[in-house]
Amino acid sequence: MIRVETIAVCPCGSRAYKEILRADRYCTYGAGVEQLDYSLIECTACGLVRTWPMPEHAEHEPFRDESFLESYRRRPALYEHYLGKTVNDIVRLKPPPARLLDVGANIGTLVELAVKAGYDATGLELNQAGVEYAQGRGLDVRCTTLEDAGFEPESFDVISMSAVAEHVPDLHETFGECKQLLKRGGLLHISNSPNFGGFGARYEKELWYGLQPTGHVWQYTPKTLKDHVRRAGFKVVDVTKYNLHRDFGRGKKERLRRALFTLAERAGLGDAISVGAVKP
Repeated sequence: MIRVETIAVCPCGSRAYKEILRADRYCTYGAGVEQLDYSLIECTACGLVRTWPMPEHAEHEPFRDESFLESYRRRPALYEHYLGKTVNDIVRLKPPPARLLDVGANIGTLVELAVKAGYDATGLELNQAGVEYAQGRGLDVRCTTLEDAGFEPESFDVISMSAVAEHVPDLHETFGECKQLLKRGGLLHISNSPNFGGFGARYEKELWYGLQPTGHVWQYTPKTLKDHVRRAGFKVVDVTKYNLHRDFGRGKKERLRRALFTLAERAGLGDAISVGAVKP
């Protein structure tokens, strides 16, 4: 049993948890399986699920390694495709002209697409190789954290966080910083966060691709992500669910899995979430 007194307080303020999964393995970013002892624990007050033990800061170092960017460089069309959908959602909710900040910009794909859509777009990224790659393409991507970026309050109309919110340890502190940087009526757009309430998590359990226990602090459902965005003072205006962007492979078994996930997505059980919220 996990000792409750050893667990950090939930962002909702509760310290009451129950263990809902104990595992000794996980699916890596590729198709392989690695050994790791961890648990998923659920706040009994608000339902937010966290990985336990929490991923250490050092475990995020692979995201800062230059080799991590190779998959993005090898398959630019894939990332342009799914981040293009994210930008289309942002255009629908907060059309340009507007000033946009992308937190966790990687090689700047979303920033580039946002510029093409008419935004004045800036990105923040901690991977120096990714920043240099983006800057080499003429994009305004900076190597700094959100809190150290030095932006003035109410500087932006849109803040985008794609595949980022699940990594953030201080959930409400980060959302609070976003709120300060947004103008009144500005949009916080959280996208491509794995949906723990979707088909994938239920079907694949500890081998679900979306868990990533070495990097994902939080395992969101649409309800818990919406609730904690609201706790930070935002008004939720849009929620969408869809499937994570991955290659299922070409074998008969993999084609069947792809078909199951496609049906689940059509039934509203996609394994990724986007939430759009505005600053009142």
